[in-house]
Amino acid sequence: MCQGQLPKPYELTEDVAKVIIHRLPDDAWLSNPEEDFPDRNIEQIEIRSSKIGRIEEGFFNRLSGPNSLKKLALQGVSGSAVLDAKTLDGLSSSLNELRVVGKVGVDLDAVRNLSALTELELHNANTSPMPKGFLASLPMLRVLELVNSNLSTLPWSSLIQWANEDRTRGLRISNMVVDCDCGVLVLTEQDPTRFTNTISQLTCGSPPELKGRDLRELTQAELCPPIESPVEPVRPSPQKPPNEVRGEDPETLDVMKGIRTEVIIAGAVVGALIFAFAVFIIGYKIHLSRKDKRVRNGPMHQSKRYW
Repeated sequence: MCQGQLPKPYELTEDVAKVIIHRLPDDAWLSNPEEDFPDRNIEQIEIRSSKIGRIEEGFFNRLSGPNSLKKLALQGVSGSAVLDAKTLDGLSSSLNELRVVGKVGVDLDAVRNLSALTELELHNANTSPMPKGFLASLPMLRVLELVNSNLSTLPWSSLIQWANEDRTRGLRISNMVVDCDCGVLVLTEQDPTRFTNTISQLTCGSPPELKGRDLRELTQAELCPPIESPVEPVRPSPQKPPNEVRGEDPETLDVMKGIRTEVIIAGAVVGALIFAFAVFIIGYKIHLSRKDKRVRNGPMHQSKRYW
């Protein structure tokens, strides 16, 4: 056990399999050892009761030796340090157990690359949102614990499915403030006796009307209320011109007006011609009648007298 400081390179002999670092100075900087020993074979690193300010890239891999570290535990730690892709570099094929208890940042996007991981325990950690397909990216995972986590949204259906698989040995999600929406309905549909100690003490953080409520006390209607379509007020339709009421297009109406005008003009012309022709016929008949009368009264039609 190293108290108050990091181990010296000469202390990490090949027969050392576990390193415990205890009570480091505040805002400690976990820097890489000055020397590398290829025969180093440390399988466990545990840091306790320390406030960590920074962790250098590849620190745990350099300290333990290439592809050696199987268990990493940060117990009672705090600070601005983050377990991310850089600090976890070199552990993807060797690390089996990751345990964090304390206010330290944990990037789950980086954790999903630890393909050999079998146990993941995060208590009080400042965890990034769980990425899509997180469980599927960890095929060896057997134990998952999220306690007093800042995660408000989880893939509940995937978690229940994973918990029911034969390979799974333990699931614990508790003491968390979560979003109480339709996504958590799957929890209420499970056998309560099976998940009593597995998923517990979940309190609603949203929506506002459910804030502070215990998830177990909520009904399906409260978690996922039916969405009612908003009813829009009936608006009076604007008055339309008579032609629009009859469904007539304005352009068509203009054409029809033009046609009617032409028809009226043509009708007037034809009417005038008919009237003129009628006057001509009447005049012609009068003329013939007068002519016929003069002929009858002429010399050839007078009676001869014989005295």
